[in-house]
Amino acid sequence: LLKTFGKSPSLSNHRDDGWIASPYTEMNATTHKHYVEFDLDRCRENFWKVYKGESYDLWQPDSGKYYGYADPVPVLDWLQSKRLKSYRQNNHNFYKNFDENFINNPDSLSNLQPRIAFRLISRSTDSRTLRACLVPPKTFHVHSSQLVNIFSKNKFDEAYLLGVLCSIPLDWYARRFVEINFTFNYFNSLPIPRVDNDNILKKRLVKISGRLASKDERFSLWASQVGVEFGDLKKDEKEDKICEIDALVSILYGLDESQIIHIFETFHEGWNYQPRMKKVLSHFHFWTKKI
Repeated sequence: LLKTFGKSPSLSNHRDDGWIASPYTEMNATTHKHYVEFDLDRCRENFWKVYKGESYDLWQPDSGKYYGYADPVPVLDWLQSKRLKSYRQNNHNFYKNFDENFINNPDSLSNLQPRIAFRLISRSTDSRTLRACLVPPKTFHVHSSQLVNIFSKNKFDEAYLLGVLCSIPLDWYARRFVEINFTFNYFNSLPIPRVDNDNILKKRLVKISGRLASKDERFSLWASQVGVEFGDLKKDEKEDKICEIDALVSILYGLDESQIIHIFETFHEGWNYQPRMKKVLSHFHFWTKKI
């Protein structure tokens, strides 16, 4: 299985397929604490939520648990100055992929749109290890909630990456290595299948992932850019789409049926995997006949 996963390039191994992803932290819970207000009663109406790792979960962008709240004006000013400094001083950083006009425009800060986040604190003994999510715009994040910068011509690649990150197959792989914290080293080394945008499996994965991620009106613009509707889904429909993602990702990795079964059997001790595995295999058989 590890050899099969290894056929896909690591996330940090950039390919000429139009997109690059890089993890980063936004605020530190200690050194940037002066920006944060912890008493909701003392916050003004324009304050933004400050997320921590527990603020979201897989396909759940808002748990109602926050680190605190912050006035967006000083924090955005600080983030923009930090971005400009990084862009001008480091010739090898992620921001060098962007046009200078883009970097100089504070309205292009990633806080103003949905973005992928993943939890720092995560153990291989938990029910899931890689807990990623598309988080709402107009939020700040302390370091227990790590973010992903995407350089791409459109949102398709972001929706695609999100689907792969949230899948059981990739989580099984991550659990072989992560013990306590899901650090950047682990994240950058994740094998991610690279396929063209016209690939039938990628198109389907983008559509399902985009739909699952667009839970409410906060994601309406992002959803329109991906080409999906937004809004909550019924429980059965949501679960079926999640299982289909597992199947699509399995095929993209080149897994066979016996490997999928092994992944579910060894993923988490004591969990009732049979119902989900049955649905995943049903989708797997459907799509293997399509390609």
